Amino acid sequence: MQYQKPVLVYDQHCGFCRWCAGIIGWADSEKTISFVDYRDEIVDNIVPNDHRAQISRFVCFYDGADFFFGFFVFRRLSVMLKRLWWLAPFVFFPGSGYFGPRVYEWISKKRKCDGLC
Repeated sequence: MQYQKPVLVYDQHCGFCRWCAGIIGWADSEKTISFVDYRDEIVDNIVPNDHRAQISRFVCFYDGADFFFGFFVFRRLSVMLKRLWWLAPFVFFPGSGYFGPRVYEWISKKRKCDGLC
């Protein structure tokens, strides 16, 4: 893996994805996270081939060591970014590991894109 800085890979043509990235950007007060569109060539250096199919449907976060997709991105960021600590009790609540990914996938299927998804 060539890329060691935390990076959020998301769909820049999706309004909901841009909104989420904006909140994450605000929460990242130290500006440690890079934001990359999943169509960008640099993604080839970040995301292994076996995860490529997921990044068109789910936001992906690489923290320099591990990959997180969809709901689990928000779970990881809730403990990583101080401004999102309030979210941790909700994303770690018993049962959230079961229901969270399903809700995220439902939202992912319903999202509206700028005609390029």
